[in-house]
Amino acid sequence: MNSSMAETNVRIIDELKKFIRAIVNNPIEKAQYCNSSKAFTRDRILTMENTIMLIMNALKRSLNIELQSYFDHFGENKSCSKQAFCEQRVKLKPEFFHAWNQVLVSSFYKHYGDTVKTWKGMVLWAIDGSSVPLPETEDLWDLFGGASNQTGEKVSTTARVCCVYDVLNAIIIKGFLHSYFVSEEEVIPPCLSELEMEKKLFLFDRGYPSYWLMYLLMEKGSRFVMRVQRNANNMVRDFLASEATDITIEWAPPSTSLKKLRDMGRAISKDTLIRVRMVKVVLDTGETEVLITNLYETDVYGEEELREVYHLRWGIETCYGYLKQELQLGQFSGIRPICIEQDFAANLFLFNLQSLIEKQTEAYVEAVGKKRKYRYKINKNSSWALLKDRAVHLFLQEDSRKVLVELEKLFEIYLEPIRPARKYPRIKKRKPNVKYYTLTNYKRAL
Repeated sequence: MNSSMAETNVRIIDELKKFIRAIVNNPIEKAQYCNSSKAFTRDRILTMENTIMLIMNALKRSLNIELQSYFDHFGENKSCSKQAFCEQRVKLKPEFFHAWNQVLVSSFYKHYGDTVKTWKGMVLWAIDGSSVPLPETEDLWDLFGGASNQTGEKVSTTARVCCVYDVLNAIIIKGFLHSYFVSEEEVIPPCLSELEMEKKLFLFDRGYPSYWLMYLLMEKGSRFVMRVQRNANNMVRDFLASEATDITIEWAPPSTSLKKLRDMGRAISKDTLIRVRMVKVVLDTGETEVLITNLYETDVYGEEELREVYHLRWGIETCYGYLKQELQLGQFSGIRPICIEQDFAANLFLFNLQSLIEKQTEAYVEAVGKKRKYRYKINKNSSWALLKDRAVHLFLQEDSRKVLVELEKLFEIYLEPIRPARKYPRIKKRKPNVKYYTLTNYKRAL
């Protein structure tokens, strides 16, 4: 048992408990996260706290079953109907779960301190987008949009997702849903807002590089590494055609970036140059790609180091895979927009909670790997199932350390080997005419 990690997590859980108590017991604080001044004022079974716990507890099955299970565990022989739950939950703003997650993230960096994993002294944050299918309702289509066919007929209601993810510490810093018709690039400014960006290295895939984004990151004192499209502009094309492998250039703003930055209140002109470094790297596929960065020190950040750190960006793709597959992000507990927003934010919080507990097992998992052929990791599919109901115990019981230790021991039972260089052929998407079907590499645990 990693007692130091467990004690650190106890302090984090205590801060999360204090946050809930401050909201529930203070009418002024409560008003920030409720949709009416009268919300959660009457003496009901579904208190604000119970409503929060239910939504956080991964409601993936029938609501009747979920409610029965919850009150069997925590209800003291009380229960409620799904209609009552649906009426209560709309009183709670989804912003509560985003704020609760921010408490968790801040507490993590504060209490883990020097044990936070970094790359050359910098925390690695990747930003990327994804998408999630939504229930087919008019309200959700009007809010989020989705895909259409050539004739303009609606095909599927879909929301886009944008997350900031700490790839070394497996913590989702921030995440939100946005319209399918809004590009990934457009949501970056709100995604970066209110983030402490010093001593952070941001990783971006090739859909993001632009003058205005690099300008903003430099203005806020952060570093970045971006993979750029081969035909992004003449400077990139000329660099690829040249014999040079590592150059530093002055980049002038194109008209689109100039307008965007001026609209953001930045007083720049067409002569405002930024200094960036372009480096050629050879990928595993043998392709030569270009990385753009403001890590200018070639003796510290050589080609191999930049290739290595860009490869770590893959962590956010893995994060989305866990959210969508094991944690069943697209399986919502309601079809109204507020339910979708609540479930999404609660899933991010639960992802981070699982990650905190997994950190308690690191010493044990490392020791197991030393005795066996392969290194090992926690089976996340099993660990999220083990969190079901026990996550609620963490916040309702006084002794959260006892629950954390119980979860740590349970997580350690379910390990899986890390087989290096293992790759699976990509399977073409299919649309089976059944609601659930068997995948070769995944079994539902929730």
